[in-house]
Parts: sequence; structure tokens; C-alpha cells
Amino acid sequence: MTKPEKPVVHVVFNMSAAGSLRHALAHMGRHETVIGLPDDLSFGPVDPPAIDLRARWMEDVLGFERRPDLEQEADLFWSRATGRDIAPVAWVCRRNALEFAGFLEFVWRIGDHPSEWSTSPRSNSRPSPIVPSPRPGEQEPSGSCRQTALSEHGSWNVRRR
Repeated sequence: MTKPEKPVVHVVFNMSAAGSLRHALAHMGRHETVIGLPDDLSFGPVDPPAIDLRARWMEDVLGFERRPDLEQEADLFWSRATGRDIAPVAWVCRRNALEFAGFLEFVWRIGDHPSEWSTSPRSNSRPSPIVPSPRPGEQEPSGSCRQTALSEHGSWNVRRR
């Protein structure tokens, strides 16, 4: 008997981008789960990665009003994004500090858990991979990434780990 595949969960590090991805997937007829990180890790303390410390810092230093549900929403995001019962597909723009900081935290939290991620290309240049592919003639090391095309136009890098 074949083991059923894990459900795909698209992981996005920006709530607006999560909404856009939901819309794009629905337009393509794909009704897959998309989750967005409600926190911005591009500023403030991130070590240790405790949302309550960051929220207090944002309140004390920046004068931001604390969102009462932020901690619970962030905890739910991380538990869903790093769950071992899903096949996470992370979407990130390397030129967006908010998204890239969230992505780096995601990679740290998932450890050796298999995942895929997609990065947008740099403008006016060829996309560069986050993790380099092997040179021609070299064998791919265990646990490394392979590049595949996400769209017909090849405008995104998709990485598998």
C-alpha cells in the first residue's frame, strides 16, 4: 500500500503576500493552504526568537501598540509552518528584508525537515539560487537542493531540500 503524500502548505512571510498567493493559486484552480507570518522579523530583537520580547521592545522603543493576538497568531503560524505532517513550500523575495528575515527563521526552525522554497529573481539579472546547484559532472550531495521551474516562464527558483 502506498503511503499518502503530505498535504502542501504554502508558507509566506508577509500577510499581504499570503493573500496575493491565495488569489493567484485560486486563479490557477489550485485550492491549497497558504499561511502568512503576522510578525516582522526585519527589525527589533530576534535572539531569542520570542515574540513576547519583540512585542515589548516594539511597544517600549517604537511606541507601537501591542496587538493582543499577535503572539498567539505567530505561535500558530510557526507550529503549522514547521509541522512534520505537511510538505511546506516557502515563498520569499530575497530583496524584501521582512520576508527574508522570516525565511531565515523558517529554515532554522525546520532543521532537516524536507521542504521547498521559491525565490523571486533579482530585477534585470538572472536569478541566483540560495543554495548552489552542483557543477556539471558533479553529483548532488545528499540533502542538497535541485532547481526546477515553477512556471512556464521560469521566473521563479524552486528549491527542494
